[in-house]
Amino acid sequence: MTAKTNAKTNFPDSPGAEAQKPSKNSLWRDAYRRIKRDKIAVVCFFIIAFYFLLALSIELGLIYASVGPGPDAYAPPSWEHWFGTDIFGRDVLAKAVQGTRTAILIGFVASFISIP
Repeated sequence: MTAKTNAKTNFPDSPGAEAQKPSKNSLWRDAYRRIKRDKIAVVCFFIIAFYFLLALSIELGLIYASVGPGPDAYAPPSWEHWFGTDIFGRDVLAKAVQGTRTAILIGFVASFISIP
């Protein structure tokens, strides 16, 4: 006694055969659909995108990164220095963004190293 097979897929017809058929969606569309259902993943995506844009902003020159000492040490937060300045007069926001850029770079390098 032989099992009946589907002519298109060459899989045996069974009650669960409908669930075993491959999806017509692409891999990216399927991943997007699954992530969209998970609200925590969506929030995490936007947080990561924010950090990425913040790190990119210093490369594009949207945030000025003072390298040397400035005239106003320990300045409180203002419109010019949103997080204030440190002991050397450098902008704390610019230092934090530079740290974000370094952290993202290390994350990418570690990811590429781990790929076999």
